[in-house]
Amino acid sequence: MGSGFTKQFNSTTSKSYLPSSYSVPSLKILSHASWEILDYTGFAHEIHNTFLIGLTRMIDEEKNISGTVESNDFNLHLVQQLESVLYDYKRRMNEMRTNQSNTNLPIISSQIKAVGQLPMVYEQMVAI
Repeated sequence: MGSGFTKQFNSTTSKSYLPSSYSVPSLKILSHASWEILDYTGFAHEIHNTFLIGLTRMIDEEKNISGTVESNDFNLHLVQQLESVLYDYKRRMNEMRTNQSNTNLPIISSQIKAVGQLPMVYEQMVAI
């Protein structure tokens, strides 16, 4: 019985290739939406923040890969990009705590729409 998903892999000879759908602006849109949703639901605390936990785990895994695989510029570049997103995310988290943000449903709705328009998310939604 099939899963209904088609696996697609892109091969490249460049060790520093990063698909445009995984660009820093895309990651920052995901980061911003995650914070707004977690803030609205009350789960923005670092101990319960699944986005922060997942992002930190991804950084650790990419660092581990780049340390075990011979010179791989892609993984190092990805670590730098993810660390930039992490820095911005934590900065925003601190700003919103200081300002006592009031995230509401229209803000959540706009964030969900923005995330849904990202190619990497849109492709997954179409597959479902």
